[in-house]
Amino acid sequence: MINEKTGRKYCIAVADTGYVGLPLAVLFSQHNKVTAVDILPES
Repeated sequence: MINEKTGRKYCIAVADTGYVGLPLAVLFSQHNKVTAVDILPES
């Protein structure tokens, strides 16, 4: 996800690293800076 107008990368935060959040974080991190957090410490 590079902004086509500026050529800049995004900083993305993903809340909840469950079945949907973790794969999304991995996918987005291929071209952007990603921070993933979960509310359950054992996850």
